[in-house]
Amino acid sequence: MRKRKELGRYIVTDPEICGGELTFIGTRIPVAGVLRMISEGMSWKKIIWEYHNSITKEAISEAVQLATEALITKAGKKSNNKSLAIQYQSPKGNVSY
Repeated sequence: MRKRKELGRYIVTDPEICGGELTFIGTRIPVAGVLRMISEGMSWKKIIWEYHNSITKEAISEAVQLATEALITKAGKKSNNKSLAIQYQSPKGNVSY
């Protein structure tokens, strides 16, 4: 049986809350939803307003930090610790970083 696991000061996974999806502690607000809002260009202030001040700027910051660390760790494992190359399709063609 999975147990509640806090991933920081603001983020938790608990099988009893939203099926174990990552949420902000004390809420049913999914971390993935907030990250999606950020990726779509919504301001943190607007996100906080949308959730009626149930989350804070610090909570959003922690979510972004943890997502960044997860991405870098996953990318590092796939590239066998070689330098990370990021590619995307832009309107003007492929771009690499």
